[in-house]
Amino acid sequence: MPLQECGLNLNHEQLELKPHGDLLFPCAGYASDLTPVTTIPWHWHEDLELVQVTAGQLTLSLPDSTLDLTANDLVIINSNVLHTLTTPTAASLHSVVFSPLLITGTRESVFAKKISQSANLRQRFFLA
Repeated sequence: MPLQECGLNLNHEQLELKPHGDLLFPCAGYASDLTPVTTIPWHWHEDLELVQVTAGQLTLSLPDSTLDLTANDLVIINSNVLHTLTTPTAASLHSVVFSPLLITGTRESVFAKKISQSANLRQRFFLA
């Protein structure tokens, strides 16, 4: 899967409208080089998102918490979680955005229910 440059297309509810991958493989990888004082706007999506900082520093903000991330940190952003990223310095990141169904199979599976109730895992695994 080649990495793409990420761009956001948001509706009035801050829902990201860009599809990630396609129906056969709902997953896409992105690489972003961010200049100092860049903000990726508040947004959310039904997909899970893995974000790895490859250089510099990022601040991930959620409605109820903030995480300061540095090179080699990896964070998982859960489905339907409003989030924004800001950079105090130049930074680079890789992200993978994918449908939870890739790992849960169905919305009714025990795996899907555990992922949607994963707030208790946040601190240990940087699950946002």
